[in-house]
Amino acid sequence: MIKSWDDAENTSAVLIATGRLARSLDGRAPSTADQVVDLAVGLEAALAGPDKNEIALRLRSRAAGILTTDVDPPDAIYRDVKTLYDLRSTVAHGGSLSEKELKKAIMRVTGVGPSHWPAEQYLLALDRWRDLLRRAILARIALVTASVGWPTKGGQRDVDEFLIQETNRNAWQQHIQAFWTDQGLPDAPNLPTEARMTIGGNSETETDSDSLVLSEETEAK
Repeated sequence: MIKSWDDAENTSAVLIATGRLARSLDGRAPSTADQVVDLAVGLEAALAGPDKNEIALRLRSRAAGILTTDVDPPDAIYRDVKTLYDLRSTVAHGGSLSEKELKKAIMRVTGVGPSHWPAEQYLLALDRWRDLLRRAILARIALVTASVGWPTKGGQRDVDEFLIQETNRNAWQQHIQAFWTDQGLPDAPNLPTEARMTIGGNSETETDSDSLVLSEETEAK
């Protein structure tokens, strides 16, 4: 579908974003820091556009305006994208965080709180950021087909000004949902079910062998 578009700018943006999402999942990114950078770059490709002024604010505001759902409020998305981009900026500019500062940042991410294990906390944060990037890619694909869609280079529409109006935000959100429903994937743009903890959870929901393997892997991390 993407390669059939007669639109080099949108095609390039989506392919960069999907490539960074894939890289964060396939083991090519050697560390958590690399994965943070990949996910932030992917979100930039999907949502930032060519204007790089105030990119951090632009990115979290657009994500909050476009990706929000009944169960994933805009303030949570805004906060989680801000945390991701703050960490990305620290890594990219050669800075460092103490273990205490990093844990404090990670614990602010949606879905991390239920875990008391550091390895799971990092993995849950990465999962949250991956999901936001996944949904941003789906949104960008859908908005290419909207009657008032994502502007291409040289377009006159200011996305941030457009999203200030609630009616515009609702129109884009509804279009994204309708597009993926038409593709036979009505749940694709939505928040997935909450990740199940693998340590200290209900033993009735997992086999003894699976529980042991997962516990040993997490302890090793």
